[in-house]
Amino acid sequence: MDSTDDNEIILPEEENLAPHPMTVRHRLTMVQTFYHQVNGGDAHEIRTQCDRTLESDEQVYERNTTASPDPIPLDFGWLNDQPIALIVIKNQEPGQYQDKLLEVNFPGSEVGLLISPGEVMAFRPTQPHLVTLKALNSSKIKYTLFVVPG
Repeated sequence: MDSTDDNEIILPEEENLAPHPMTVRHRLTMVQTFYHQVNGGDAHEIRTQCDRTLESDEQVYERNTTASPDPIPLDFGWLNDQPIALIVIKNQEPGQYQDKLLEVNFPGSEVGLLISPGEVMAFRPTQPHLVTLKALNSSKIKYTLFVVPG
């Protein structure tokens, strides 16, 4: 928009008002804040945020379920055949039960990821259908799984 004086506004030509073909419609935005405090001192804040566009207009799959000591593949519900943009797992056990750890495992790797009671983990694996989850040191652990389509 151009203005020649305070009262006159010149609008762009009509063809410039058409929607841009790269208009972003589907977006994933993540905001995380962590605080680390030692001996009652000042807390150190770690803040991150990012976003990315998504191809899918499918809704997020959410499931409340229970993990056992036997590793099982994650359930992707109706998103089973679609690209996965993000997996979020929340350990629903109360924080006082620190032994109720969830373990996320990746095939062929000796390294797993632990999710403590009350904590959340978000990740984007290269082969989501091969990821397994189990209760570590406990017979049953309640958790919520969120799967964001790509």
